[in-house]
Amino acid sequence: MALFECVNTDSKGKISSQGFEVFVGAVGVSEADAKVAFDMIDTNNDGTLSQKELCGACAHYYLDIQDTPYKHFYGKYD
Repeated sequence: MALFECVNTDSKGKISSQGFEVFVGAVGVSEADAKVAFDMIDTNNDGTLSQKELCGACAHYYLDIQDTPYKHFYGKYD
């Protein structure tokens, strides 16, 4: 939840693709990889990320043992 609030800078309860790109870009993710990750995380395809979508993606990224699409959260998983 704290991570979501850090990225949700406009406090509207949703994260735009641009906001997400800025967030992951800070850790070196390319714009192209950020777009792929955003589209994968946006499970309801509304063009924004909710707290539930972002927190779910983070949980999968850290907890999934096998290579799943969520392992591409910060770009291509090698």
